[in-house]
Amino acid sequence: MSVACGGDLLRGSSPGVSSGSSNASGSSSTFLVRGDVWPVLLDVAGRRVPNHYTALLELAGETPETAQQIEKDLPRTFSGRKELVKGSPMWESLKRVLTAFAAHNAAIGYVQSMNFLAAFLLLAGVKEDDAFWCLVIVVEDIVPGYFDEGMLAAKMDQRIFAELLHDNLPALGLHLAALGPDNIICGIIASQWLLTLFVHALPDAVTVRLWDFLLKEKSRRVLFAACLAVLEPHTDSILATSEMGECIELLQVLGRRTEEGAFV
Repeated sequence: MSVACGGDLLRGSSPGVSSGSSNASGSSSTFLVRGDVWPVLLDVAGRRVPNHYTALLELAGETPETAQQIEKDLPRTFSGRKELVKGSPMWESLKRVLTAFAAHNAAIGYVQSMNFLAAFLLLAGVKEDDAFWCLVIVVEDIVPGYFDEGMLAAKMDQRIFAELLHDNLPALGLHLAALGPDNIICGIIASQWLLTLFVHALPDAVTVRLWDFLLKEKSRRVLFAACLAVLEPHTDSILATSEMGECIELLQVLGRRTEEGAFV
């Protein structure tokens, strides 16, 4: 798989989106409104089945274990945001979206980290029904296999990321391999970034920009390019680490230092 080094693939105007989009949440952490954009990029209208979402919610009582897991994870989902306090309208919407997805795709069901993807859609202004269909398309079409039992596709992409790192940023690839056997460092970081599609790994506004490209391209290639774009500016700092724990600690905070201009 060929991936542009650094942010080359991600530079340029966000697809179909004005850079002057307004703040959807009114909080200090900026969310750019995407409620009318992301469903169009994903062609939700072409995927939507009339009344399907409502029918799925009526099946919620048939999966008590799933409901319990969702209830357990909700308090940990963007816990600092006022929109997602327990019992708020968005809290209830998030619970319904996750419950409906588990009924829609029983082979996958509900898997942890889906809560962050669904919440991110809602925080960006996507309406509840559209958020459900966006989640379906992301999970089933853009990152197929990421949430299947065993998560084989996610594990494969961790190995692909390690190979791309060696190809595009060879000094970093060699250094991480030397600090940890079997590409363990790449595996840890890639799993945190890829499984959440960078939600919480980057500042919210930067993640929104990244999702603009991801949902337009509908390709995991965008995620790999983002991994390289986050790492490339910090090459010297990463190379200065001498222990695996020190390196992982640094890598886990690099994303939050990424500025919005990295992907626009």
